[in-house]
Amino acid sequence: MIRQRETVLLDLTLPRTLRSIAERVPAETTAEIWVFDGVAERRAAEQHGIRLRPAFKPLVHWLIEERPADAASIDILYPVVVDVPPERFLREAYPAADLPHVPPITFAPLPPARYEATPPAYRAQTTLRDGTVRSAAIPAPNRWRQDASGERCLAPAGWLRLRSAESGAVVEDRPFPTDLEQAFAAFEAALAEIAVPDDPEVLIFEQFHVTLTCGAADRPLGVGSEGLRLTEALEEDLYFTALEHFRRRRGTGPQDRSAIVGQIVPEVRVAAPGADLHLTVATRPPPRLRPAAALDGPLPQDAIAAALDALGGQPFGTTSRQGRPVQGRGFGTDPGNAAMISAGQHGNEPTGIVGALRAAETLLASGERDLALCPLENPDGHALYLSAFARAPEHMHHAGRFTAAGNDIGQGTGVEEEVHRTARRQAGGLLHISLHGYPAHEWVRPMTGYLPAGYAEWMLPRGFMLILRTTAAHKPLAEAILQAAARAATLDPAIRALNATEIARARRYGVAIPRTIAGAPVFAKVVEDGRWPITLITEAPDESVSGPRFALLAAAQARAAVAAVGALRNFDPDAVAG
Repeated sequence: MIRQRETVLLDLTLPRTLRSIAERVPAETTAEIWVFDGVAERRAAEQHGIRLRPAFKPLVHWLIEERPADAASIDILYPVVVDVPPERFLREAYPAADLPHVPPITFAPLPPARYEATPPAYRAQTTLRDGTVRSAAIPAPNRWRQDASGERCLAPAGWLRLRSAESGAVVEDRPFPTDLEQAFAAFEAALAEIAVPDDPEVLIFEQFHVTLTCGAADRPLGVGSEGLRLTEALEEDLYFTALEHFRRRRGTGPQDRSAIVGQIVPEVRVAAPGADLHLTVATRPPPRLRPAAALDGPLPQDAIAAALDALGGQPFGTTSRQGRPVQGRGFGTDPGNAAMISAGQHGNEPTGIVGALRAAETLLASGERDLALCPLENPDGHALYLSAFARAPEHMHHAGRFTAAGNDIGQGTGVEEEVHRTARRQAGGLLHISLHGYPAHEWVRPMTGYLPAGYAEWMLPRGFMLILRTTAAHKPLAEAILQAAARAATLDPAIRALNATEIARARRYGVAIPRTIAGAPVFAKVVEDGRWPITLITEAPDESVSGPRFALLAAAQARAAVAAVGALRNFDPDAVAG
């Protein structure tokens, strides 16, 4: 492939909204204005008659900044908007009921409404310690817009509400285009400037970089690993908006993970107080390969390669689009009776990589030989993830999820898929154990509907989970494997405690968890014709974790894989029949 030159598509500077806030408020009026800036800058910019409120997660901010100090309990009615998922604003309230020093909270829905001209609003009824009841409306300003796939979505927005200083009557109530929203619109316009080759197998670009410096300050919440992380949320939105845009221009659906696009690299930085908003959009070639630095948590590729070498076995693999080796090992496998352990299909899910290596080490030490291993299927995505993790270890970095082509190995396309084909040819393929991860804290898209399109069921952590896919003929064996893996994954009391906390929290915000085994959520599905007769997928809440939490989840990954292979070897069909 010919290396592309750097092309700057957009270099935009916008004056910060807060610098001219007083100019927006006519004389003889007072104003409430909702913006995306952090609390310190909002407070510094407030003047007599002007109150600046947060456009992002307003209920959570209200509980932190404005709830009555002597509240004994709070009953909250959340808005339900016609043509929007009914749990949308319940999810936006997450993790309100779990905030430290907040009194007990209950949630109930308001009757559905359309909210075309006025913003949705939460209604809070606060019972004070002396028995007094105080009511408040907490607006959640949103406006209708189109997302990258052309669908209508309801997204958080700036808002301006003017009142007569004399009577208090509302004289103006409308969306207020903030600097951040203007920048996002300019970014969407810049997407259309990139030419898309006619050949769907040719990358649109090698790397597409988006760098935004704005007033989106972050704020810890003291609830697990949760925080008000607008910088992270914007990185996610920039990434997926671009990906969906280019998928659509390729002629596929926005959720078609097989479409070949290129690698998208977003970065959102916090501007200095009062500094201008700055946005750059550019295409460029990827950086030259260089050894990855060791990090406290996710393994760099040189460490993965060294661990593979130590295990021995018969090498197999291929080369990624950006020139990195995709390495696997076979260990004397018996066709038709083999298990394959893989990880790193999505480059930002790091604990499975360590778990796969540890599981293989344990199994080989016990005498297991009918095994194939590929601990890092997507080295290009993982390399991007490592770079982003070093910059912001608390972020999820879904920009590293897919391959350098912007597609998902699991969709059966791309050079990296050769590893699966080789492993199936070599191992025969009875059981595939695919170790995965998902966000360790809330995942949202503030500019395009709040709920992450195509991934809404993954937006809140639910502990260590397992997913089973099996053909009908193998269902009894598959169920035994699922049972064994779930019980092994939750052996550590710390995993059981993590699961109990996260499951209870997720259910509070409308997440359905129909079945658990040993405290682990499990999902099973019979498929007519899978690539492997049985596929067991683990899902650890590991995107953004390091240190002790990383070690805890990596150990659970390894235990689940070892137990699954053990259940495969020790299965007694007569016992099931009996």
